[in-house]
Amino acid sequence: HVCYWGKGYATEATKALVFWGFENLEINTIVAFTESDHGASRRVLEKAGFEHEGLRECHYGILERYEIHRKQNVKIDHIERM
Repeated sequence: HVCYWGKGYATEATKALVFWGFENLEINTIVAFTESDHGASRRVLEKAGFEHEGLRECHYGILERYEIHRKQNVKIDHIERM
């Protein structure tokens, strides 16, 4: 809903999912795709630490590809281990 836009909820959720993924799954990279004209989604990924890797063609069309890699001592300020 539009009343929740711009409040940082999507960025916070994305950071939490990245943290959980690297802590609980045996993965070294998380990949995300978004449409080129969806600036808000691109900003969420960038704020969460994803790096833009360029355009990629997939079955949905041509999308922006982002990646984040496991780093040693990953710290997310407001995420606590449960």
